Amino acid sequence: MDRITLLIDMDCFYVQVEQKVRPETVGLPCAVIQYTSLAAASLIAVSYEAREKGVTRSMNGDAAKNQCPDLLLFQVPMRRGKADLTKYRDASAEVIKSISKFTSKIERASIDEAYIDATGINLFCVYSTSNVVIDPDSMKHLYDPGDLPNPPYSCSINEISGQMAAIECLCDGRKLRQALCLAQKIKDQILADTGFRCSIGMLSKIACSLNKPDKITIVPLESVQHLMNFTRVKKVPGLGGKLGKDLALRFNLEFIGSLTAVPLPRLIEEYGEKTGTWLYELCRGRDYQAVSTRTLVKSIACSKNFLGKSSLKKDAEILHWLTNLAGEIVERVAIDRANHNRLPTALSLFLRSDQSDTRSRALSPNILASILPRSQQMEEEETEAQIARRIAEMAYGSVRSLIGTAAITNISLSVGKFKSDHSAACGDVKKFLTEPPKLVKRESFFRQFFEIGNQAEPSTPKKVAFEGSLHQATEPKAQEETKASKELVYFQRHNSTAEKVLCEECGSYVLVHLMPEHRDFHFARRVQQEWNREVNRTLQPLQVKKETRTIRETKRGRGRGKRDLGLAKIDTFFLKRD
Repeated sequence: MDRITLLIDMDCFYVQVEQKVRPETVGLPCAVIQYTSLAAASLIAVSYEAREKGVTRSMNGDAAKNQCPDLLLFQVPMRRGKADLTKYRDASAEVIKSISKFTSKIERASIDEAYIDATGINLFCVYSTSNVVIDPDSMKHLYDPGDLPNPPYSCSINEISGQMAAIECLCDGRKLRQALCLAQKIKDQILADTGFRCSIGMLSKIACSLNKPDKITIVPLESVQHLMNFTRVKKVPGLGGKLGKDLALRFNLEFIGSLTAVPLPRLIEEYGEKTGTWLYELCRGRDYQAVSTRTLVKSIACSKNFLGKSSLKKDAEILHWLTNLAGEIVERVAIDRANHNRLPTALSLFLRSDQSDTRSRALSPNILASILPRSQQMEEEETEAQIARRIAEMAYGSVRSLIGTAAITNISLSVGKFKSDHSAACGDVKKFLTEPPKLVKRESFFRQFFEIGNQAEPSTPKKVAFEGSLHQATEPKAQEETKASKELVYFQRHNSTAEKVLCEECGSYVLVHLMPEHRDFHFARRVQQEWNREVNRTLQPLQVKKETRTIRETKRGRGRGKRDLGLAKIDTFFLKRD
């Protein structure tokens, strides 16, 4: 066993989040629904107390109330006409933060599940809530499962005599014990930080569901095949959809362990080399895929179902719901960008109608770059609304080309392919422009120059080379200090108050580095004044002559009209006049 992987699965997560706000409901039968209408509302989470009274997630609100009259129903908050899962996502982030105190090798699987790599972590062990899967053929010396219910068999480690010795005598038992200790520590840390309880399993998702709630289940290498022999195909991660159905139909399977009878060449022939090899290893309880470090979601999506009479047919209704969904997407991207400095580079539209399966269209992602990070002052709401409308209009243009005139039963928008937001390092332009100016002390370059000269070794004589002479004279130290002090006073006098110098033309003080531009200004003004004088001198005799012209003189000759000399040529400026 090279790796030990744990799955942390939060128990009735949505219910726990609601009970944290209302602690008086802990221990009572509870469920979470999405909408106020009990007839149409579906249960998304059911507490274990409610499950004991026959309530299941497949029930709607009315059926659940009939089954358990004292059932407490929590409603998911509503926003933009659909369920708002923000507080559940925030609670999930708190759980990931608690797990991060133990290891950075965390792969977030869903809002209430995460895989971690527990290989090589040493901790002390606690067996009070720990269970082990027992293979009756190879582990009878530890425990006789004869009194246990239907397989797969698992029992509490407390029921095994010589607990620590029993664990360590298994294949890779020491690693299992260390992983078991880590699992217990993680459970305790999550409970202390968030108040939420969870179950943890090794052979991850399959083992985790065997003992819930608030339990740990380990699967020794000796019991792996026993567990697979009694695990239904649809319960195996990756086989809950079309592949699992096809596999069960093609080979007449009920449990995934029965697939071991199918040789590898046959699996490769039916499903290709990659999938066939994966199935061959999977039915034997082997999965070599490493835990990929991922604590953030890979995509952000929001969708809405419109079943039965609520299906969308009118263009105005479609555009309205596209705008609502786009508004949620933009808001979540803005918050995600502020918290994690990343930006999505892919935008997709998904539609399902009453006449076709789900169809998708990739939209231009360029608009996503204009979503600014969300600040605490909520100043960007108006901008976000404008971006949401643009996304909705862009998506609306693809609706009819995807499904024609059919009624829409589901709309979904999704963004993904996140990349680092390099603009975050550039700062906020708005903040830069609105901040009051700050006074910064700037030290004169000339002052620095003479201070460096004064810090030279005093005993070292200076050699001054005189122009036109091959001889070098050495001045006394006193003369050097006097000369340096005079020069320093000169520059202090002329460069005090931020290094300003006197302009001889206008008598104002100008910064040293702006003096060339200031001189250009004076030169340009002199040129303009000379130009105006020359133009006025040229126009005066023309105006006098124009006033003395007769009516006959005003008539133009054939094709020889007098040119208007109101605007003089530029060469007249350069002509010298006496």
